[in-house]
Amino acid sequence: MSKSDDLLLELNRGVAVYLKRIPPFKYQNKEYRLIDNYIATPIMRCDICGDYLQWEISIIENCDGHTIRVGNACIDRLTGQNVSEWMKNFRQKRVNILANRSCINQLSIILDAQNRKESSLEIPKAYVKEFRAILNQLCKGLNLTTKQRQLTDSYLTLQIRA
Repeated sequence: MSKSDDLLLELNRGVAVYLKRIPPFKYQNKEYRLIDNYIATPIMRCDICGDYLQWEISIIENCDGHTIRVGNACIDRLTGQNVSEWMKNFRQKRVNILANRSCINQLSIILDAQNRKESSLEIPKAYVKEFRAILNQLCKGLNLTTKQRQLTDSYLTLQIRA
């Protein structure tokens, strides 16, 4: 499995852990648990407040198995936590990892080869340090600065040509 595949798997496991960490909460005198969250296509209606313009939907379930679709504002209010913000951050990290998948995998391979001291790859120490920082940033699902992007693009392009 590639480095980016490992990151995406770890990120998805983090969602399951997060959902389980949300304690049960009361709604209409019944105890519910948050069991899922997804982007709705087409947009849906929140079953609690009736707002129809909901792109992000959370699913809550009671002990009888009854499920309710809940919008961002309502799930945050019911749980007393910023579930919608956490899920937004998760999705952004996932998008960033997917968008930078090639760069993550290539940098990972190059740095691993450098660690093994493969003679075919000679990277100046200053670049190695910078590439490690860039890879670390990409692995966290963060965006690169313009300078970082230019450095990786130019170096990876040179490596492909070589």
